[in-house]
Amino acid sequence: MANEAAATVPSEVAEGKPAKSKKLLIIGAIAGLLLCCGGAAYFFLHKSHADEAKPAEAAAHKQPVYLPLETFTVNLRDADQERFLQVIINLEVTDNAVVDAFKKQMPAVRSHILLLLTSKTSAELVPREGKEKLSAEIATDLRALLEGPDAGKGLGQVLFTHFVIQ
Repeated sequence: MANEAAATVPSEVAEGKPAKSKKLLIIGAIAGLLLCCGGAAYFFLHKSHADEAKPAEAAAHKQPVYLPLETFTVNLRDADQERFLQVIINLEVTDNAVVDAFKKQMPAVRSHILLLLTSKTSAELVPREGKEKLSAEIATDLRALLEGPDAGKGLGQVLFTHFVIQ
């Protein structure tokens, strides 16, 4: 009898193991399937957003091109005494095609800037706001000077790299 009980216990344990391993196998398969589906969904959703963002990032990270102009030295329009302005200007443009367009028009570009500079007084140009206003006026004037409806869009900022009033 003891042999029968000993013989039946291992067979019951042996029968119980396949039932547990089948359950574990099914649970593992379901978990693996869920992980794969979740990973695939993340990959495809993340990839579509990344693909949409790349052209915008490329346009946003495009390096500007700078066109340095020769030094301008002009008399200012001060009535009480003679004042001079010496300024070096760099034009920030989108690409070399805009640089070429400005170079073709350089005499007109310099003339427009000179006329604008000589119309100012030192009191207008000393504060930061005066310099910012002058930069915006030069940009507006030069955008109008370039030929074509979209040509003026190639000019970004007008930057002062040297600005002395005496």
